[in-house]
Amino acid sequence: MYIYKRNQTYYYGLSIPHDLKILIPLKEIRFSLHTTTKKEAIHSSSILTSNYYKLFSQLRSGLYTQEESKTLINRRLYLNINQLNLNTPRVIINTFQ
Repeated sequence: MYIYKRNQTYYYGLSIPHDLKILIPLKEIRFSLHTTTKKEAIHSSSILTSNYYKLFSQLRSGLYTQEESKTLINRRLYLNINQLNLNTPRVIINTFQ
């Protein structure tokens, strides 16, 4: 997980684990946190990372069919900041085909 600042705005990034790239055809998750405050960016990124790691653990558990895994990914991977109740504008993450 990492955050970085570009044009006064903080961005979030997280690499997709190698063993999950078959299910999640992305190199990484990366999007704007819509904040210029480092403290808010750190707070938001820790919540996001926790949610993504939970998703990764669920996908690795082997308890889900491929269809169920796809549903989990679509519901949980493509989170937006509004779902975290952080009072920031909506973030849209590109979905995969």
